[in-house]
Amino acid sequence: MNTQDFQFFLRVADLGSISQAAKEANIAVSVASQRVQRLENQLSLKLFYRTTRKLSLTEEAKILIEQGRPLLDNFQTLTENLKLQDQKLSGSINITASATFGTQILVQVIAEFLKQHPELLINLDLNDQNVDLITKGMDLAIRIGKLQDSSFIAKPLSINKRLLCAAPEYLAKFGIPKRLEDLQQHRCIVQRHQQGISNTWNFLDHSNQNRRLDIQVNGYFITNSGEGIRQASLAG
Repeated sequence: MNTQDFQFFLRVADLGSISQAAKEANIAVSVASQRVQRLENQLSLKLFYRTTRKLSLTEEAKILIEQGRPLLDNFQTLTENLKLQDQKLSGSINITASATFGTQILVQVIAEFLKQHPELLINLDLNDQNVDLITKGMDLAIRIGKLQDSSFIAKPLSINKRLLCAAPEYLAKFGIPKRLEDLQQHRCIVQRHQQGISNTWNFLDHSNQNRRLDIQVNGYFITNSGEGIRQASLAG
């Protein structure tokens, strides 16, 4: 099947007129009719009921549009992606991400990516604070946490599971909390963000329909660095 004829058929169906589709494609109406006729012959289907005033779809045409349009879109995406594989990537990309995530994961990924695209220049800003993308001239930000309302385009990369941890040395000295409420009596490590100190820890009770529990903790060590929190935890 000629995909261009099928694409033109879809446009005729959307506009409800062969003449309008012909005008849009800058071809003669007779040529447009031939393209539709050629598609009908290839498929052995009648696609339109034609009168002097009206053009209506057959039931077969409706099914063809419903099931065929996504296939055409996928095929066009595939061909575009194949074309892009042959093109060399060049220019610069400014990326911002948290320091811990950047050093432990992202730097290695970028290194492998740059081996494949040596003409690219990547400027990586590692910052645990959410920098302003516009004023800092950033093209891409990788964030961890709840997505704030924004006009930016966001795409989820993966689930980030959190664990509640304490060093054996700390637990031996201060004891193991038995309930979430016990955390309020412990020496917790909290992070400082631009919006303030994150001394409210959020939990989900899986035994009770994922009911959210918010526990207010006391911070005896506060830092704006995720790596600082990790190192302080390991130090007990």
